[in-house]
Amino acid sequence: MSKILITGNGFDLFHHLPTKYGHFMAVMKTIEENNFHHKVPFDEFFGKIFKEKYFFDYNSIIENYNTKKIEFEINKVIEIKDLLTKNKWYKHFKTVNDLNTWIDFENEIENVLNLLDDVINDVNRHLIEENIMNSLEDETSFTYFKIKEFEILRMNGYSKVGYFLDSNRLNKRDKKIDIVSVLEELRLSLDEFITLFKLYLENIVLPISTKRKTNLTIPFDLLDKIYTFNYTQTIENLYNYKKTDVVYLHGNIISNNLTLDISNVPEIIKKNKAHGFTKKYQRIIKNCNQEFIALPDIDDNNLEETIFYIIGHSLDESDKYYIISLFEFLKRDKNATSKIYIFYYNEDDYRLKLNNLFTIIDSNIVDEMNKKKRLCFFELNEDSLKNSFQKTIKLKKNRSINIKPPIYR
Repeated sequence: MSKILITGNGFDLFHHLPTKYGHFMAVMKTIEENNFHHKVPFDEFFGKIFKEKYFFDYNSIIENYNTKKIEFEINKVIEIKDLLTKNKWYKHFKTVNDLNTWIDFENEIENVLNLLDDVINDVNRHLIEENIMNSLEDETSFTYFKIKEFEILRMNGYSKVGYFLDSNRLNKRDKKIDIVSVLEELRLSLDEFITLFKLYLENIVLPISTKRKTNLTIPFDLLDKIYTFNYTQTIENLYNYKKTDVVYLHGNIISNNLTLDISNVPEIIKKNKAHGFTKKYQRIIKNCNQEFIALPDIDDNNLEETIFYIIGHSLDESDKYYIISLFEFLKRDKNATSKIYIFYYNEDDYRLKLNNLFTIIDSNIVDEMNKKKRLCFFELNEDSLKNSFQKTIKLKKNRSINIKPPIYR
């Protein structure tokens, strides 16, 4: 162990690639609202809705990439549009205006599942025949409206019987709504949404990344290991990085095993054993459950200095187990030489990261590590990355390290 890089979506954003949740949705809306018949120039996708909502990001792409040379394949655009027209999660996300990040996206999946639980419970209480409800509580009707795009019920105009339930949604044994089948339908739809995002990264973001105007010179080859929460091969593509030891913690577009699901487990998931919505389940089923930072043996006094560089990661609670592992590593390093370097985009990002860190790690530990210069914050720019990557690491001679897996709390 010596120099280890950990990246999140902010790493792609640092390279001016349109990988924000809002970027993705803006382009999807453009595809949905237009009929394209030939190869699509860059500005047809990005010069309208995207430019209006993300003017600064649009200009950053123009400044750093040869966008006039970019055209998107029409067959892939048509494939994306076909999926958009039928995907219920996409239809729902379009109606939720206050989602800004992929963390908001994950939280909204969790919110939908909790609302669904409330609706189904009330529907089952009001069934008077196999598929008719004579009424629903006003609060439930309001809740159902929030998730109506999933079409759990069918409304019946202004008649006294306000809702119908399709007979294929009934459990034949107890004549109640079949929660398991509804959840499976939503999970399959979420898999389709993940496919949409993969197609976006593969056929829209990747072509942009290949048209960089200037070569980048940050020395990533000085690193010993890279862990990434991203799905894109940005380091390999932009820096001609040839090492094979990049670990994709949430899958990647090449292996076609993206995970884009929830961290917290709502009661409806636990009760009905529908764990396909969760990250841990997805990582196992998609064969991307990679080992993270290994902890040194507690009695090891011969550990070499290790620096963890964190770039573009929000340090949000949804990934708390990874963050806890890093601080456990620092705690077990008896030589007290290992460090965590966190890079921030601007002052607001600095405050956000620190607040998130205090939510996960005891503030006394954060304070103590910072005092001892074992937890350091740096502004994210090319010079600061070069200087920190070129830092000389103190190695132990004839070391013998007994590696143990991370301890999660």
